[in-house]
Amino acid sequence: VRMAGCALTAKTVGGDISAVICAIENAQKGDIIVVDSHGYLNSAYWGENLCLSAINKGVSAAIMEGACRDIEEIRKLEFPIYSIGTCCNVGQISGYGSIKVPISCGGVQVNTYDVILIDGNGIAVIPYEDLGDVYQKTKQNEGYARRNDSSQYAKKHLNICQTCRKLTLPPVGESAILVKHEKMRTGLSVQPGKAKKDNDKVSCFAQGGSGGT
Repeated sequence: VRMAGCALTAKTVGGDISAVICAIENAQKGDIIVVDSHGYLNSAYWGENLCLSAINKGVSAAIMEGACRDIEEIRKLEFPIYSIGTCCNVGQISGYGSIKVPISCGGVQVNTYDVILIDGNGIAVIPYEDLGDVYQKTKQNEGYARRNDSSQYAKKHLNICQTCRKLTLPPVGESAILVKHEKMRTGLSVQPGKAKKDNDKVSCFAQGGSGGT
């Protein structure tokens, strides 16, 4: 697996998966959902049903510091999920949690619109505000890579530069420096049985009851 996408963050409360569902509802094509579940492993935050919903929304992958379930079904769907464990227990839908807020996942701070890079070696996070510098540095390395294409170091940096060029955010001029999104990092709280809307037109259903991951 090798991919890159923009992070859409979700922060859960206990075993409540409302924030995860809300994140999927508000995801854009190519987003990677990153979930801060505080390392909770007593219930699953993701399963086959959420995979199908995420695929329909065009979500590229999901990363969570928590458990998932329906492993065999997810493998058949070929949807990339990165979690710290598995659990057969279904998460609850009680209406608590938030999306598009700063989170911690695997000890790394992640914000919505940070760029997530995934390959066989692991997962890297590029903070949104550093994208311009990262792109310029990788662009400089691209020239070196083309002159020294037998070098593994050079090939690595050429791949990074090509990845930066493919990110689906608006470019500035001829470069692929990413512009600041006017609606970035708007925190949204999920409340039981109530809709929550802002300029991003986000609505979170969250009626109480048992979950369905």
